[in-house]
Amino acid sequence: MDSLEVANFLIPGYHILSVKRKNAFITSEAGKKFTEAVQNITDVWKRYKDSSPWWRPFIVDIETDLKRIKENAEATRAALLELIKDSPEYREVVAQIYLKVLPQICPNFGLLNREEQLQLSRMDICESLQQLVIIEQQIGEVKSEMFQQQGMYSRSSESLLDKLEELQQKKTRFTHHWREMFATCEETRALRASIAEQLERKRILSAEKRKQRLQTRAGKLAKFFTSRASEQLSTQLIQGYSNELEKQQPNFRELEKEVLGNFIFRIFQDSTNLPFNYLDLEDLNLLVAYSLAEQVLTDFEARSGGKFNLDGWLEYYAQELNRVLEESLKGRRVLRWKKLQTVAQGQTEILGSLSYLFKNGATERFKEFMNRLSDAHAFIQATGFSTQNESSFLAILDLYNYGRTANQIKEGKDILTSLLSPFRPLYEEYYNIAHYEKDPVLKIVRTVMPLIIVSLMIVLVAALLSSIVIPEIAFIVILIPTILLGLALASKYVTVKEGLYKEVRESYYGGAFEIPEYQVNARMIHSFGGEEPAKTVRKIYIQELQRCDALERSFHERHGLLTNDELEARKANLLLRHTLALEWYDIHDNVDSLGCDKVPQIAFNRLLEIGRRDYQNFEDALAEEFPKLHQQVRDIIREIKESLSSEEASREQEERPQEEAPVTSAGTQETTRMNHFRSNYAPTLFKPVKSLACHERLKTLVASAETVGMAI
Repeated sequence: MDSLEVANFLIPGYHILSVKRKNAFITSEAGKKFTEAVQNITDVWKRYKDSSPWWRPFIVDIETDLKRIKENAEATRAALLELIKDSPEYREVVAQIYLKVLPQICPNFGLLNREEQLQLSRMDICESLQQLVIIEQQIGEVKSEMFQQQGMYSRSSESLLDKLEELQQKKTRFTHHWREMFATCEETRALRASIAEQLERKRILSAEKRKQRLQTRAGKLAKFFTSRASEQLSTQLIQGYSNELEKQQPNFRELEKEVLGNFIFRIFQDSTNLPFNYLDLEDLNLLVAYSLAEQVLTDFEARSGGKFNLDGWLEYYAQELNRVLEESLKGRRVLRWKKLQTVAQGQTEILGSLSYLFKNGATERFKEFMNRLSDAHAFIQATGFSTQNESSFLAILDLYNYGRTANQIKEGKDILTSLLSPFRPLYEEYYNIAHYEKDPVLKIVRTVMPLIIVSLMIVLVAALLSSIVIPEIAFIVILIPTILLGLALASKYVTVKEGLYKEVRESYYGGAFEIPEYQVNARMIHSFGGEEPAKTVRKIYIQELQRCDALERSFHERHGLLTNDELEARKANLLLRHTLALEWYDIHDNVDSLGCDKVPQIAFNRLLEIGRRDYQNFEDALAEEFPKLHQQVRDIIREIKESLSSEEASREQEERPQEEAPVTSAGTQETTRMNHFRSNYAPTLFKPVKSLACHERLKTLVASAETVGMAI
């Protein structure tokens, strides 16, 4: 143990004093006593080392000797401090030590002047700093010992690490405690006020300098666009800088990005609001504007305020605008529509569905063959030409003969059907009465009325012929056409009655598809899991039926002028109309043959079928209208570029002869927006009407198909 270590033991931190300060202290009375104490402890330690042979540790416990020496040194230090603690020289040395320690523990210590720093070092609050000095010395000793053991692994090295960590934590706790004392102690109030004043002065000075730099930067950044709106942008930036400087942690990069982003965003909004008013481009414009603002700032800092190339980022905006236009028109609904197609199921098991049987090709062919055989069989049975044989072999021959003569019999049947076609309304009337009329009174009335008409016709003819004397046989002969005329008149009555009833009923309910047969019923609500899905299915079916009716009317108006393709389209349209009607019957009224659990499958497959047609129409509309949209985007980009044109371009434009502006009521010519963005000027605005209509319909169909699919 040398004399410096002993001096640090007696006065912690003595080693950090300057040589001049040490010499001044040791020449004083207190310093002489301090030097004497150092010498005494050094001599004791030296005598102990000199009197201890190398083999002493093997026969004597040296820990006891070291403990005794340490206790003597502690006693010497206590006696020394008792002698010199009130001396001004000692207090000055301690204050100087504290001055060395305070910068690392006292926040903003450097803001105090020299007099205030000395004042703080002499305060009672600093007496505890000796503990920090001791802790620092212990940390230095542990690090020194660890350095000596570097490269060796032992339990002692682990113990040193633990001890070092413990000392570091102790230092942290002491620092935190001392700072709390400094912040709350009455003794340091004046010093804290001085520090606060210096901080405020420093903040104001720094803010002024920063504000000047920011104003210069704002001007350069605004001129970076070389735009006619640069003055407005510069004003916004300066105002934003002023607001940001009032914050404790200003973020000028984010401020510039926000101001520039809003500046570019307004230009984009003004330029796209009118041409693309059918789309919400606010999110796109905001996203691209802020992205471009980030690029502008990066390019501005890289070029140190040079001119910025507009073409690059305007081309980027054009690409983004084209992309989002396409995505907005197609949308996620189209992707979901494609996904729905992958889960579509057929109606292969819906055997109780009339619409399925009607559309099934095999069923149609079998039905046609059986109809021909049935016609032949009925004719042969009615004419008495059947063999009436029970032999299975002969029955096979009968079946063969039925098939062989079926075409001739069908032709004869068609002739009879054509001749009797005027009486078909009467047949349908009685068929309807027999199967669907529930009211007994109406059933009787409806049954009797055609008979009354026929009877009145016969009575009328008889009354007219009564004045003419003719034989009875002639009257009987005349009676046959009279009956036929009466039946024709009764059929006409039925036709007029049905037409009048239909018109009155549709007028009463509000339309052809507003009658109860086309309203949502309990079967549909139960099948689709709610009233809203059922209403959606009803709306789609009615739209499709109306579409078929409108198409048929257009074909009918051009009857005789249709091409072969149009004739085929008319047949397909009629087939679709019948299929839709049968599907609606299955969904709404086929309670005897089709269960409710099969109803959603019919509607779902129909929605998919409609969706396939509409999706193809949508693709065709996009292919037709997107080139025009791309051209419109190019026109808008050119317009934005003109709005952000350079000063040279602006001067050239001002030199050009301007068109005469309209004269206002005040007698002055109004030059509206001549020096502002020509954003809403568009000589020809194009709107993709077909694509938008197809997109909306697809959106509705996908939502409906998803809802109906959940009920399957």
